[in-house]
Amino acid sequence: MEAILSLVITFAPFILILYFGILRPQKKQRQAMQTMLDGLQMGDKIVTIGGIIGKVVKIKEDEVVIETGVGAEKSTIKFQKNAISRVLTIHE
Repeated sequence: MEAILSLVITFAPFILILYFGILRPQKKQRQAMQTMLDGLQMGDKIVTIGGIIGKVVKIKEDEVVIETGVGAEKSTIKFQKNAISRVLTIHE
């Protein structure tokens, strides 16, 4: 019994450091990303994980169509929502 108690006392700080140092911040980051993706609207200017910048022109459940380019060089590209890294401007 004494050996088990000393083992728990030894490993408890490591488990707490793991939770508060790694797991909890990752969970907060995932929640913030999901909130950003859920709030995405047409007209938002976004950056993809590949570095492509564009304006959202169509939103489906898990896909987004963005418009890139200027003038005659405009084109549309379809992406998975989870390929968006950040929203630059909201509701332009």
